[in-house]
Amino acid sequence: PGWPSVASAQMMPRPRRGGMSLHCPSEGPGAGARSQVASALDLELIAKLKEIKFTDADSVVVDACLREMHLAAILHSGEEGWGVFPFGSLANGFAKAGSDLDVALCPPDNPPD
Repeated sequence: PGWPSVASAQMMPRPRRGGMSLHCPSEGPGAGARSQVASALDLELIAKLKEIKFTDADSVVVDACLREMHLAAILHSGEEGWGVFPFGSLANGFAKAGSDLDVALCPPDNPPD
């Protein structure tokens, strides 16, 4: 639901006098077979994306890890103000199930840029 069809997204350039035109490979001879293949690929892609989806449960684990790292930084340094700054796929929104948690621990007098 909501995913674009592979068949509708696939446009092939075709030479035309005076420039290029686009034609959809789901038109013409063999269009039915191509449409069936595209539908099967759509379903396979959706299933694979569901396998690697970053879930709310993953977010809960990440939040707990960040809180524990912040407390550990305070306990080991003996002073407050230490920052735990995530970076990488979890910080930029490209995380998937199984992504690691990259963090920088910064003392109060030296926050990250």
